[in-house]
Amino acid sequence: MNKKESLFLISVLSFALFGLLYATVIALQPEATANQFLNGLRDYSIKKVDRVASFDALINVQTEGEIFSLNNEEHRRALFAQLEFEVKSVEKRGDLANVKTIIRAPDMSAKYNEFYRSSIDAILKNALSDINERTYSSNLVDTGNDMVFYRLQNSEKKQIESTVDISMKRSGFGWRVEIGDELRSVLTGGLVRPDGSTFEDTKTVHYGVYKAFKYAGGTLFTEGFSDINSFVLTEYELDNDYGNIEYLVGVLAERLNEKREHDQFMLQLDDAQYAQVKADWRVLSATIDAMAAKVEKQLPRYNVQEDLLDEKPFQNALQKFANHLLKMDAMTDSQL
Repeated sequence: MNKKESLFLISVLSFALFGLLYATVIALQPEATANQFLNGLRDYSIKKVDRVASFDALINVQTEGEIFSLNNEEHRRALFAQLEFEVKSVEKRGDLANVKTIIRAPDMSAKYNEFYRSSIDAILKNALSDINERTYSSNLVDTGNDMVFYRLQNSEKKQIESTVDISMKRSGFGWRVEIGDELRSVLTGGLVRPDGSTFEDTKTVHYGVYKAFKYAGGTLFTEGFSDINSFVLTEYELDNDYGNIEYLVGVLAERLNEKREHDQFMLQLDDAQYAQVKADWRVLSATIDAMAAKVEKQLPRYNVQEDLLDEKPFQNALQKFANHLLKMDAMTDSQL
């Protein structure tokens, strides 16, 4: 081997040794791993996250959200983009490490509460409006599936700060973040509880109460009773489904089939804080039954005023229900 070849070999070995030293001493330490993981989430670089953790494990939750979902990429991006963090200390014990980190994430409880209050207002206003001005609940802006997402991006920034130990295990020359329930809950701003459930879990009281209200004031009323009254009040016959009373009564029957589920949920609430909304539901449920009984007794006829359903008792009961819902301090905390 001549001198030139020897120098080249020495240079190659030196670079290799420097690279190994950098990898084992600097780049792959727990603090650097935590920073790569959290920066990857904030930048929504799944490849960067997956080098040191499992992105799929992070977003894998028990309940698929109807209002806000970790399975929706746009929702995830908006949520993680607002992450802020500060590594405070590192503790290593052999092949295990804990990186104590302060994490600030969007307060998803606050965003859901904003959504629910706005949605309740919109549903109530629609149900109390003139029959010719009503729209179906699915068309109301504040009941759209992306409203929490929209509020996360556009309303006042509200964050929740937590101090969490990011657990890691040694993996080869580096470290790998372990995705635990507490870490997932912190990173999602409380959207996912430590037990894996979400605000939209069936065991979450607020969600069941909200769904009962949305069902009664939205789906059942606007797509059932209100359409039948529109048929009775129509000044001329319509040559479509809305001029076919058998069709409208069939739709109402389908909507009424859902009522039993809401009755069961509301009437089994036994916590004192829900006593008022439970009582409100009893009254509202009775007004629904009374209107349904009138339709069953006499098929509503076109332009026959006596067949008109009296909406006032229902509207009064719905308004009381809404008023008490809006007085609740928070609708995202309690579980059955």
